[in-house]
Amino acid sequence: MRGVRHGGDTQVAATGIDGCGAPLFAVSLRGLTRAFCRLASTPEGSLEHRVARAMSAHPRHVRWHRT
Repeated sequence: MRGVRHGGDTQVAATGIDGCGAPLFAVSLRGLTRAFCRLASTPEGSLEHRVARAMSAHPRHVRWHRT
């Protein structure tokens, strides 16, 4: 949750839990875009930068797919 709100301009409208127990946050498309921009532009070596690199290197773990 802290990572979603980092920057202060992304309002979380609702929260929930998916089927795997992971938290879900309902945010506006603009808020989601800002969050991804912040994630992608973090300093090299930071935890956020490591997360962005992992998401880019392993997109199958973060994409949606039908089962």
